[in-house]
Amino acid sequence: MPAATETIGRSALLSFATNYKSASEAIMELVDNPIDYRGDRQLHIEVDVDFTIPNHGAPNGRISIRDYGGQGMDIDDLRNWLRWGDGEGHEETDIGQFHVGGKLAAIYLAEKLQVTCRRAGDHRIWHFQDEHWGSRQEFVELEFIELPARTSGWISELGNDTGFVQITLSGIKHGHFTLDELSATLTDTYETIIESDDLVISVNGDILTAYTLPWLSGVALQEIDKVEIQPGVFLEARVGAINRRDLPRGMSERVMPGIRTDFNGRKITAGETFGVNLHGRGRSQRVFGDISISGPNFHPDQSKTGWDLHSAEWAAITRHVKPMIQQVLRDLEGPLPTPASSPVAPKRTALSFNMSWINDDGPEADEARLIMREAEAMHLQPKEWIKFVVRRALVQQGERHQTFGTPVWDDADIVP
Repeated sequence: MPAATETIGRSALLSFATNYKSASEAIMELVDNPIDYRGDRQLHIEVDVDFTIPNHGAPNGRISIRDYGGQGMDIDDLRNWLRWGDGEGHEETDIGQFHVGGKLAAIYLAEKLQVTCRRAGDHRIWHFQDEHWGSRQEFVELEFIELPARTSGWISELGNDTGFVQITLSGIKHGHFTLDELSATLTDTYETIIESDDLVISVNGDILTAYTLPWLSGVALQEIDKVEIQPGVFLEARVGAINRRDLPRGMSERVMPGIRTDFNGRKITAGETFGVNLHGRGRSQRVFGDISISGPNFHPDQSKTGWDLHSAEWAAITRHVKPMIQQVLRDLEGPLPTPASSPVAPKRTALSFNMSWINDDGPEADEARLIMREAEAMHLQPKEWIKFVVRRALVQQGERHQTFGTPVWDDADIVP
């Protein structure tokens, strides 16, 4: 009976590598690998980027991803790394699952690939390089070289048995990003692991730090401890409301309303709504949460940018998370708390927020429309109406302080 054996050409791999949407996404693939093999050690990852380094007629630039303190690699690990879609078995707690991401990322990013490594507990240092990793059409046999022990440079500063891997990419093909963009993306993606102190990551020497969310007091944080919601699918979740105006500069764009999802600590998506309408303006823009999905039976897609939204597993996650979002929205329907400081300070805060709503610079569109209607009924400009309402409240409380640039007033001052 005629038969044939399936094969794959390297040209197909070059095509697969074009699926990355950005250089930052590809760099994260190379960061995922050492995180998976860190064991119970604290892992250090240093990302260094220099777009000015020449590369003998090829595109300029070099990106280095160096990790140390984890498992590292020896010659057998190198052989496994070069086996497309196969290699050392992944654990269910690993980020990577398919044995292709890092190699495809290197093809996407650059023309030349170099790997230098040592396994934890071993003194031998191994190295290989491929001048045309990013364009080669045929499979070739790659030569591994054992390097002498280093007496200078960064390797010499490590302990003799410290595991490390350095991946160096030269001739950068997709380098249209800034260091600030890369740092923000890496911080956002690995925030959960950075926060746990299991990972120290830097970009060109600057250590990334996890951000602290300003949760809105008065809205109960909805939480689920780690629970198995389907056989082999575990969920941990928290949903609350954040004070978006207290987010650090630049964070408001990255902290999307809705739910952030991660897989074993690595961000996969943001802004998930689980069927609840959070895309309008108003208080729904305060809703934020994060869920962690783990276990052997539900993984993100190969690019780690999405989930199977039509699966039974996602339906089970939705059944748990949707009521949490709905409860936070119900809590937000009540009056929002004011800062617990002086009697005047909360009113100043209220005035500041209301002015921002009028200027369409905040999420509370419903409040802004109400103020506009009330001001029109009183034949006042909206900001003047706000001032009147706040002053009236102060007078009613017996607070005759100088505030908002206005001297002490009597009751006549509050008549519009």
